[in-house]
Amino acid sequence: MKKKYNTKIRHIVLVIALFFVGFQGYAAPSSNGIIGAGLLIQPMPHELPDLFAEAFFASQIDLSQSLLIRTEFSVFTDSIIGDNFLKDIPAYFSLNELSLTYVGSLGTISQLASVFIGETDPIGSDLFLRRLFGLPSFTSRILETSQSLSSAQLYPMSGLGASYTLKARDNFATALYFYYNKLNIASNIPDDDDNTSLNIDARFAGAWPWLIFDLSAGLTLPFEKYDADDEEVILLIRKADFHAGLSLFVGSSYTSSFLLQAGLIKLVFSPNPNLNEEIIALKDITLLVEPRFKTKNLGIAFSLFNIPPQVAQKLFYIENPLGVNVSLFYNTFANLGFQGEIGVHTTFSVPESTFALSPDDLVIQIAPYIKADIGGGSLSAAIKCKVLDFINLDAAIESTSLSIGYKAQL
Repeated sequence: MKKKYNTKIRHIVLVIALFFVGFQGYAAPSSNGIIGAGLLIQPMPHELPDLFAEAFFASQIDLSQSLLIRTEFSVFTDSIIGDNFLKDIPAYFSLNELSLTYVGSLGTISQLASVFIGETDPIGSDLFLRRLFGLPSFTSRILETSQSLSSAQLYPMSGLGASYTLKARDNFATALYFYYNKLNIASNIPDDDDNTSLNIDARFAGAWPWLIFDLSAGLTLPFEKYDADDEEVILLIRKADFHAGLSLFVGSSYTSSFLLQAGLIKLVFSPNPNLNEEIIALKDITLLVEPRFKTKNLGIAFSLFNIPPQVAQKLFYIENPLGVNVSLFYNTFANLGFQGEIGVHTTFSVPESTFALSPDDLVIQIAPYIKADIGGGSLSAAIKCKVLDFINLDAAIESTSLSIGYKAQL
């Protein structure tokens, strides 16, 4: 484990050193950033509640008109209430992104060349389209999180790598990505999966007034440490796994619209029966279908989802990876001089592992929430109840949780 983290540190130091070289010879840089923080409160009967904290910071530094740095890191903690209140609290740090980007042109075509460590423009997030085309966010409310600048991604592009993007004036763009290790190598978050891989991805995206799409596909080439004779080798690649993702948004964020996100986390061309591998598993299929209907102040969204378990566990409004969500929201603050909304999420979900489900697997959640733009940022608060577990007072307390978050532009 120590050797693994030493390797991570060397990668981070190398990329940061390259960034500092880029500082030389440029005018005084300009910068902007976003900061966010949240608390998750889990009441407990007859004892103090569990209280978890999470936060992130993201910034962009424009060194010149053609060179910029982006960075984002996040942290979340174990419960900060316990025997040692606010002392010796385990915390998990993640460098979500550190990238250096050159912006230039080839005639009428813009080009962007980047080197990065951590995540970059993850599939399932609208971050790539927002950065490239200046679009407002169109992500689903159920994917919102206080651990990242973007919504929860459905497939991460993560590791140490480089990308090259071309953007035409007709709002069409294409990109290539090459990165080592799809897992986040700039994190102290525990992970039992020690596999490493080389990833190659191609991306195509376009944005027009009533249509936005983002399509990507690529190969994961896992590295193996032992050959068929169980002899240790320096590098061995024996297979390629396919992955792909699609985000399609039709309509406008201000009127009725339709969002579709779909993808494959892993399609194994040559599964190994000794490892119980399948060509494709349900947990490796991503799907989010969300029609939205909106009047002046009232809106409703229906979400059918099957999302990766590792993504679902980071979200407040989703308990299990497979299910249906109905969101009702109302802009009730318009006449009071500031922006905000109140709403409620109703979610029906079940485990994703099998279709042989029983009624006991069903989880029903009701989560009223409120959002308000205060002090240059956005304050949100929600309370979530698992209604089927309300069989007595203690069970009702354990089945209720609260979330408070705040994001602000710096």
